[in-house]
Amino acid sequence: MESDIQTLTTEPFFPELTAEATAATDVVSGNDASFNVLAIVGSRHFVIPHATLYARHVIEHHINTFKPSLIISGGAEGIDSIAIEVAERLDIPWFEYLPKVKQWKPDGFEARNILIAEACDMLVSIRCHGARTFVSGWTGKYARELGKPT
Repeated sequence: MESDIQTLTTEPFFPELTAEATAATDVVSGNDASFNVLAIVGSRHFVIPHATLYARHVIEHHINTFKPSLIISGGAEGIDSIAIEVAERLDIPWFEYLPKVKQWKPDGFEARNILIAEACDMLVSIRCHGARTFVSGWTGKYARELGKPT
């Protein structure tokens, strides 16, 4: 069965753990205090209808596992908004980095995503396999270049 979500996942919720996800989880397990700011970014829409529910569980699992003191996101509909909803429900402070303009650059999505990657201690990117763009994938790549676990 093809999955609609490409993300880091951890047991027990998601047995389809990839080697990369296992390695990333091993690096940050133990609730290291240096992971205070968790960025959660991702797709606006999903091809498979139940994928949004699955994504919500992934977000909750990461928040409950790493217990961040702050959740940050990009303010878009979809994953960004779900991350803020979950943070509010769990009474965790949150902040949205909004683009100044709705274009890649200047001062748009690229600048916003750079701020997110630089501000976080760890980044979770949840993407639909059928998305036209992978802006959240770009953000994850940039965060990895900065040495942040993604």
